[in-house]
Amino acid sequence: MKKINTYIILIIIVFSSHILGAQTISKVDLILKKVSNELNKLLPSQINENSKVLSVVAIGNKTLLYSIEMTINPSSGVIKNQTEKIKNSFRTNPVYSLFRENKINIIYNYKNPKGKFLFNIEFNCGEL
Repeated sequence: MKKINTYIILIIIVFSSHILGAQTISKVDLILKKVSNELNKLLPSQINENSKVLSVVAIGNKTLLYSIEMTINPSSGVIKNQTEKIKNSFRTNPVYSLFRENKINIIYNYKNPKGKFLFNIEFNCGEL
């Protein structure tokens, strides 16, 4: 949990110090790249008993890609629940206000421990 709190604080610091003056998409992408590089220093990070964040990559077009390892084969109900939890966090948590204002795209890519694709969660923070 300490890593997650550090992650949130890092995002606030980087975005608040740089994004307010950003005029172009490329500047936002450069900032997201810096954020992802710093976050990766804290990873992997266990989220719960079934999943952990392995990496975060800025892939361009104002998009962050999270690679998540999940040890269970999730049912459609688990996927739906996980999707709503993540979206609700980005929709309501003040920490993510700069993500919403700058319409950052988020992709959560879930795989099993052997690397087999399980599912994706994708959304634009500005459209939640």
